[in-house]
Amino acid sequence: MLGYATNKKAYKLWDIGKGEIALSRDVLFDENVRPSVFLHDENDTSEDVDDSEDYMPESTSPDPTNNTTQQQHRLEGGGTENTVNDEESGQSTSSTLSAPEIATGNGAEPRRSARLRNAPGEWWKAAALASVVPEHELTFTAATKGEESKYWKEAVQTEIDALAKNKTWDLVPRSEAQNILTSKRVFKKKEIFEDDGSPGTKHRARIVSRGFQQKEGIDYAETYAPVIKFTTLRMFFAIVAHLDLHCHQMDVKTAFLNGDLEQDVYMEQPEGIVDPKYPDYVCKLRKALYGLKQAPRQWFAKSTPFSSTI
Repeated sequence: MLGYATNKKAYKLWDIGKGEIALSRDVLFDENVRPSVFLHDENDTSEDVDDSEDYMPESTSPDPTNNTTQQQHRLEGGGTENTVNDEESGQSTSSTLSAPEIATGNGAEPRRSARLRNAPGEWWKAAALASVVPEHELTFTAATKGEESKYWKEAVQTEIDALAKNKTWDLVPRSEAQNILTSKRVFKKKEIFEDDGSPGTKHRARIVSRGFQQKEGIDYAETYAPVIKFTTLRMFFAIVAHLDLHCHQMDVKTAFLNGDLEQDVYMEQPEGIVDPKYPDYVCKLRKALYGLKQAPRQWFAKSTPFSSTI
């Protein structure tokens, strides 16, 4: 787990198998497994060796007949440090490598770990990719005047028609007592399959309110809404396959726009559809527009009575 998603309510995870970041709201945490297991490099054939005895000297007896004492210390990179004391000349000659001297106390050679020291794995890529700047968002002006302006204009008109059909807001005079939200347009491409089975691309131009500007107790209260788990879906499909049943899937377009708001929520008129007759008016929302904190809860409250009658 890398953290939390910035643009939705979900966990940010690192998929080791695919080598990419995944976002999911349905996550099971196994607290019995150490994270180091997942960060272990598959190519690392090293063995875990206790280093507590790295500098434990072996007991040896010095040779009293030798008037020249040599102390060899094994260093980290395999080098040695030799110190030769010449008693006759009183001079000391030493050759020292990069590592510091390791004092053993009795001139014995220390024991060293036999563990192979390999380069670290590539687990650090997860943290590096998590800090990547997201791709540039398409603005309303760029979308309606770019190369695909024809498709984006159709998507914008489709969104406006859906808002008008659901009677999403009413224009009211502006007041200083209102907590007025702003909105933005989110342009996305969705990969779909056409009626003949061929792959295609669908353009969406969603108007989303900036729900982070809401104030608790003023324009929202309860926000909890239950979410189906993938375990339930898998169990459902298993029953369908076992009993040889037929499964029908239904998609509700602009689902959140069917939810009725219980609080007074005000929003600036979205870019591109400002009423020329009342440009200073604001939108008093009647439906749960995408981006509002209570939008999932209001859609659940609206859809539950209908679902129970099917």
